Amino acid sequence: MSQYNDLKRQYPPKISADQFRQICHISKRKAKWLLENGIVPCKDSGKKTRRFTIYIDDVIKYLQARESDSDSVITPRGQFTSGPQRRMSISAERLEKHLQKCWEQEPEVLTVPQIHDLTGYSERLIGRWIRSECLPAVGQTPYCWMHKTAVIRFFATAQADPKFYYSDKFMAILERM
Repeated sequence: MSQYNDLKRQYPPKISADQFRQICHISKRKAKWLLENGIVPCKDSGKKTRRFTIYIDDVIKYLQARESDSDSVITPRGQFTSGPQRRMSISAERLEKHLQKCWEQEPEVLTVPQIHDLTGYSERLIGRWIRSECLPAVGQTPYCWMHKTAVIRFFATAQADPKFYYSDKFMAILERM
């Protein structure tokens, strides 16, 4: 608690977003996200500079919640990091068989929203894969269809690429193997 009293002595009752970021040892991007999404209460002027005003007491509450691993202050996984994430070494053939088993009840032809529901990847990202012809489809996004076998083959081979990002849902699929 004394560390928080030191913060109250060092900083005025109202601080800027930059001071908030320095106190919390976080990036500007994460600070902005926390403030814009109401995780840390603030006054938003809407201006480009000196946009946010934050009470030091709210910063202390955020720090305490973060220390206690409160779900109320958790940010989306991978949102603010570009470092390596946990990778799983699975052969494409093995993953293909696993996905066929997992998705055997799904229709033979899938839409973008259905692939989103199955994998957790955003419809926008799926559309980008289709436009770049990585994921074969018939029609134009968002009104296009993909054969389930092609979708399975795409995910089975794409996951081997070190740049491929695992969504939470896709990671859960991999963990069930």
